[in-house]
Amino acid sequence: MRTRQLRARHREAYTLIELLVVISIIAILAGLTLAGVMKVLGKKPEVQTTDEMKQMDGAVQQFMTKYDAKYVPSRIRLCPNYNTYRPSSDPLDDESVRFITATIGKNEQAFVTRWKSGIQWAPNLPAGGEVLEGQQCLVFFLGGLQTKDSNGVISCNGFNPDPRNPDVPPAPGQGIGPFFQFDPRRLSIPQGKYFAVYDDPYGKNKYAYFSSFHGNANDYNHFFNLNPTLYPGSDCSSLGVWPYAASAKTVNPPAPTQYVNKNSWQIICAGADGKFGPGTNLSGAAGVTPYYWNKNFAGQIPADGQDDQANFASGKLQFGE
Repeated sequence: MRTRQLRARHREAYTLIELLVVISIIAILAGLTLAGVMKVLGKKPEVQTTDEMKQMDGAVQQFMTKYDAKYVPSRIRLCPNYNTYRPSSDPLDDESVRFITATIGKNEQAFVTRWKSGIQWAPNLPAGGEVLEGQQCLVFFLGGLQTKDSNGVISCNGFNPDPRNPDVPPAPGQGIGPFFQFDPRRLSIPQGKYFAVYDDPYGKNKYAYFSSFHGNANDYNHFFNLNPTLYPGSDCSSLGVWPYAASAKTVNPPAPTQYVNKNSWQIICAGADGKFGPGTNLSGAAGVTPYYWNKNFAGQIPADGQDDQANFASGKLQFGE
């Protein structure tokens, strides 16, 4: 009986080896859990970027559907007065007048009449207006009229459905749009500009936006102006991203180009390093699958572009489609 009691008491305690084994197992499980948590936390901006670009992608389509448009431009000039434009001699002015009149103005005479008397598209916009780059077009067309409160916080309010008062911010829920809900904390107006841009989730750069000209296949606006009907200049030049391959710059005449999403648009995020890759088109051969941000040619992607994300790829661009 005594022996049996001693054995029972002995089993109530753990040996040092057993304790060390248990502690080791707990440490391993804690390490695995921490690694998993850190991995998830590290992916948060990447996942958020993918989600936002999907929403923006859909928002561009919503704008086109609402206004019966074939495209949403990534370069446009907005002037307070209709008479400032020179559509007969400036392709960008012609593009701007036609697009704004047909979409926001709904081709109504009341809108044109008001525009001739003055439309304040943005606070303090000068008479000469401003040429919006792609990153500004993305916010303006998807967000609508922009206002800034006394604390400097910018809001996107959608467009006024009344063509007689196109520059009056509509009441919440009463306007057309916003088609995308921009976080006011990530909106800012560049120095010397009047229209806002949007920080990506990494907080190191802005979302870039490139649109096919008139929705035509492979007809992006780019530096070399291969198509004489296009106006010159990159649509996101101040961001340091150009929609062509580096080799195209060295060819004279420039090499033919072919873009990913050649019939529609591109939304691009610079990734964690805040630096954009140089392009999404060919090195010069016509009819070949674009190699930039293509998993079969990942080795040809410059380092600056290997962590970029875009609406035409499912992940980071070196693993993209």
